[in-house]
Amino acid sequence: KLTDVVTVDVDGPDADKTTAQCGNGATCTLVIPGASHVLEVTSDDGSTTEPDEEDEEDALKPTQPDDSSSPSSYCILATTGSNSGNGGRMGISVNTGNGYNVVVPEKGHGLSSVVLDECYSTKIVGVQIYNPSGNSWTGSILYSTDGKETFVPFECTDCSGVEKLTDVVTVDVDEADADKTTAQCGSGATCTLTMLGESHDIEGTSLDEPTTEPIDNESDTSNPAEPTTPNDSEPWTQHPFYFGDEFITNTEMGIEVSRGLSVRLIATSKETVKYADGTESDLKYHAKSDGAGIIPLNPDDPTNGGYVYVANAEKNSGSAGVYGIYFDKDGNVMDYK
Repeated sequence: KLTDVVTVDVDGPDADKTTAQCGNGATCTLVIPGASHVLEVTSDDGSTTEPDEEDEEDALKPTQPDDSSSPSSYCILATTGSNSGNGGRMGISVNTGNGYNVVVPEKGHGLSSVVLDECYSTKIVGVQIYNPSGNSWTGSILYSTDGKETFVPFECTDCSGVEKLTDVVTVDVDEADADKTTAQCGSGATCTLTMLGESHDIEGTSLDEPTTEPIDNESDTSNPAEPTTPNDSEPWTQHPFYFGDEFITNTEMGIEVSRGLSVRLIATSKETVKYADGTESDLKYHAKSDGAGIIPLNPDDPTNGGYVYVANAEKNSGSAGVYGIYFDKDGNVMDYK
């Protein structure tokens, strides 16, 4: 029933039952998940009915959550890096509205180890990281507001370095050894992390102003029904974009993508390419892929003519060259050669 993929005016026999389908000639209603409203209903014959007052009052009554199974939507994931020297000591305290409580006592953490993987039913006001004992720690500290569906980095309000985001952060770093391109929590310091875009006063540190500037020329999408021109330089006032703010991790494929984009696996090196009709390519997808581009198959009608994704193969065994995955106008994989 979710509209990340939805088809409108679909014939019953052609319906893809795995995605949301709004039937032939029907008017379908979309609501924010969890919202309780009675809306105008359109029947098959095109007539509409309004809810009576009793139904509307019942629908607008807030539902009482079950305290025994309150959702834990706010999550923290802290992981030690895998590179030599990333392992070290660190402690973590978390504030979910009742002050800071130690959730990870200061201790040593090995390479690639999970330091903290915890969810909370209330919003994360702040996280504090510290290492008074030396032996610096480097890794990532991320948060989720949708029960681990997606993760983004915190903002370290009092870290040094150009970067303030905690997709890579070092705790107890000596100034001389600091990597200025990543977030750095100085030697012996306690640093505070907050969710991006939040505005709190935590121990006198004002977060009313972001530590990174919004990107210029970001279109105003507060009303997506009204497109803006490319020259519109007004920032998105509803949720300003900060560098790194809108990246999410696709855990299935282990990659980061910009929020709002969907991802699907098209091909894997040294494996055949799967076509939309269920068959597969004769060739295996090339290795050592390098420069690539997308070319319309019909330049005179690029919208309806399909396209080819071409990619170079930097091989030296006589099989180097350019290969292409061919798509129809709807993005279905049709050929590879």
